[in-house]
Amino acid sequence: MQEYLGLVDDSEPAAAIIRDHLSDATEIVAFELTLRDAETAGLAVAIAAAAWLAEIGDGIVQADDLGWMLPAGKEVRFLCES
Repeated sequence: MQEYLGLVDDSEPAAAIIRDHLSDATEIVAFELTLRDAETAGLAVAIAAAAWLAEIGDGIVQADDLGWMLPAGKEVRFLCES
């Protein structure tokens, strides 16, 4: 958990939302992709799966090089970069 809290930029307006979700977290799930998968549709599939898990668990999504996102129906709402 501390690793993810360290990624939060407190100067971002969404920092409180992110910290709130992380403070309530009981599980952290990670998807590991090969470089080829990350450069193709694999990244979109991983983010969709992460968003689904976050939605059913009232969680949040963090993707390296993209940032923090909240599920919003069939989309994700971008909060800030990580």
